[in-house]
Amino acid sequence: MEKKYDFPVTREKLERSDGVDTGYDTLYRPDTGSNLGVVSRKYQMVKHADAMEMVFGILDRMKLEHSEPRVKLSGQGKRMYSSIPFPDMRFNPTEGLEDFNGKEDFDPVMRVHNSYDGSLKFSFLYGVEKLICTNGATVFKAAQSISLRHVSENIDFDKIRPTIETSLDKTIVKTKDQVNKLVSEDGFNYLNLIMAESVLANTYKRAIIEAIGENHIDSVKDNRGNIVEFSEGVDPFTAYYLWNIITNVSTHKIKSANVQADVDAMITKHFF
Repeated sequence: MEKKYDFPVTREKLERSDGVDTGYDTLYRPDTGSNLGVVSRKYQMVKHADAMEMVFGILDRMKLEHSEPRVKLSGQGKRMYSSIPFPDMRFNPTEGLEDFNGKEDFDPVMRVHNSYDGSLKFSFLYGVEKLICTNGATVFKAAQSISLRHVSENIDFDKIRPTIETSLDKTIVKTKDQVNKLVSEDGFNYLNLIMAESVLANTYKRAIIEAIGENHIDSVKDNRGNIVEFSEGVDPFTAYYLWNIITNVSTHKIKSANVQADVDAMITKHFF
């Protein structure tokens, strides 16, 4: 299988047009010619492929079965957003709750972020992914960051392993607890908070309203088509229902990996 995160990166001294050394290095892709960033001489580059191989090595030693990662790149490869699901740890946070048909299965996931230009730290993040429509949503964030020195030195596996195990377990517990809360809470308060978020473009806000549907909410629009008021529809409108709608829009409507990461952080802030 092609690993789109595995591409050559060249590092060279950056000089002025008159040949004077700037004291900085430039990173670029020789296969495409794309610039990946300008960095100081002290900057320790971590290749996306090296980051992923380190993670896979840890997971293999832990005997944690995982699916193939889903990887998104942005900025011609400057930034990597990858998601590694753990299907053997699948769980249903709505089990035992009324009004659910048993199809609310989630997989814990580990997200691995990295960048060449320093805009993203090489880090692990933890969350869950809903299986229907692969509706991804981060609900437990920034449990562990890996410093760059782990790449150049021997990895302290005994130190990293319990952190990963604990973080995945906490993700499951936190998701179950929060879903129990969201299924009983009114969605309107959450909806008003989401609609006030500047990180979410009006296009996506309209997509959320359309996806919710008239049975759940009625909306009043001004002469420009902007929604100015919500009211209750025929069917119950819970916070859990809204969370599913928003994560579905984030997963299927937003193409930019950068924007999706910002929206996921916003979802986490309000719902978890």
